[in-house]
Amino acid sequence: MSTLNLLSSLVGLQLVSRLFTFVLNQALLRLASPEAYGTASIQFELLVNSILSLSRTGIRNALLRTDNLRVIPDNHEKKKGGNNAENNEAYEKTLRLAHVPFMIGIPLALASYVGHTWSASEETSRQPYFSVALGMYAFSAVVELLTEPMHNLAQAQSRTNLRLRAEGLGVVLRTAVTFLVLLFDYQTGLNGRLALIGFSLGQLTYALVAVAIYASHYGFGKLWPDVSGLKSPKTSLDQGSLKVAKEMTWQSLIKLFLSEGDKVLLLWLVNLQDQGGYAVASNYGSLIARIVLMPLDEATRVFFAKAVSATPSSSDEPHSKEDPTIPVPHFFTNLLRTILTSSLLLLTLAPPYLPHVLSLLLPARYASTSAPSILHAWIFYIPFLALNGVLEAFYSAVADAKALARQSRYMILFSAVFIGSATLLFKLTNLGDASLIYANIVGMGARIIFCSAYADGWFKARQEKEENGGEVMRWRDVVPKTNVVLVIACARMLVRADEARVKLEDVGGGVSRGMLEHLGVGAGLGLVCVGVWSMVDGRAILQGRGRKVKGN
Repeated sequence: MSTLNLLSSLVGLQLVSRLFTFVLNQALLRLASPEAYGTASIQFELLVNSILSLSRTGIRNALLRTDNLRVIPDNHEKKKGGNNAENNEAYEKTLRLAHVPFMIGIPLALASYVGHTWSASEETSRQPYFSVALGMYAFSAVVELLTEPMHNLAQAQSRTNLRLRAEGLGVVLRTAVTFLVLLFDYQTGLNGRLALIGFSLGQLTYALVAVAIYASHYGFGKLWPDVSGLKSPKTSLDQGSLKVAKEMTWQSLIKLFLSEGDKVLLLWLVNLQDQGGYAVASNYGSLIARIVLMPLDEATRVFFAKAVSATPSSSDEPHSKEDPTIPVPHFFTNLLRTILTSSLLLLTLAPPYLPHVLSLLLPARYASTSAPSILHAWIFYIPFLALNGVLEAFYSAVADAKALARQSRYMILFSAVFIGSATLLFKLTNLGDASLIYANIVGMGARIIFCSAYADGWFKARQEKEENGGEVMRWRDVVPKTNVVLVIACARMLVRADEARVKLEDVGGGVSRGMLEHLGVGAGLGLVCVGVWSMVDGRAILQGRGRKVKGN
């Protein structure tokens, strides 16, 4: 499957599932208290994300670099000698490595459960069924790790539709189960006693659905490794992938703190009700990240991993095995320019409309929390998320173990930058909980600079190494087209003029004709900007498709 088709499929999965769950989440916000919502979305999700990230991220990224899982050998082929035997042995070793996350996840889940139970505040732990719900979240993470061998097989064999079914149906049923439990709680007058149970049952449903769908395709035999004929632990796993996986797992620990550090600080600095407001704002703010940016990061990581592999001896002079239909520099620069242009459009049109949209979406008890200010910060955070996601996807795909180790050392520095920024912003400003978002922006800016410097050196080294020369990566090609920028600037001026025309004064006054007209103008101008952008910039992007790298 091509990178564009993979990206389209992943975006489609996120769009359909998130739109459906968005509707149900609107109902959830009216059924769940900020305290319960904050506990589930901040504390319980931190538990699950920690277990999953530390158990599987490094191994997943390492397995993207190998072709050993592309073809599943049948029993007859396993008996053949020669190259077939070697290929089958490599397949088994690599597949066994894909089972390791489950083995790591069991003790990690137990330790995480004990740690969260011990460290939970009295305000949190006295909620009904807190310990039971926490245990169900930890158990659901272990169940989800059972799918890792099959997930990696599907990834290697480009079976995107299988993954779409597993994740899409899982997300929808998770939200539906949570909603039904909370609705039952409301209708029976239990006053939120089953709220945490509802969220935990939803999470467990997601894990069970994923296991069922993957196992129905590959068979339940793939849930455990084939250990027949093993001579020693050293020869049972693919050692090359294992070495890379170890480095990436260590790196994922640091990245986990950078991505989830705001939640950790929230536990120390913010009361439970404001944690709920932060969770709601982050869920709204991350819609774009989940629908577009996560699939984009994954698709680009797959593209770069397949298109270019790093030599074991050098981190900055890679050996290329490039996809001839899309030159890597062309793909890289056009992708970054697309992100910068869309970010400019977001920063231009989103801020003036945010208060009006929030007055329609947020229930009154969440509007009084820190949610509005956090959502405003998310507008500025999304462009940094997008740039960093693509640049780190490139880095993790082309860098070897030495370069990954260097990145891990810098990640420690980036963590210190985040903590320092968050502390200073909390103490010296009145930003409140939004300080965590702005601190993330500062830390992510440092990561963007680091990855950009590596990419610049990588492309220069690659250009010097090729005898005939190749297509050069030029940073000036990343800058948005001038005429597109002018159209976006004109749209911003028209939005301001229209806001003055309709005289919107009472943001919290509910739906009015003036508000609807104003929203319509913004939507129309946004479509015009996208149309001009696609006509001007779309040609440049399409010109690179099907064009081979040419020498000078």
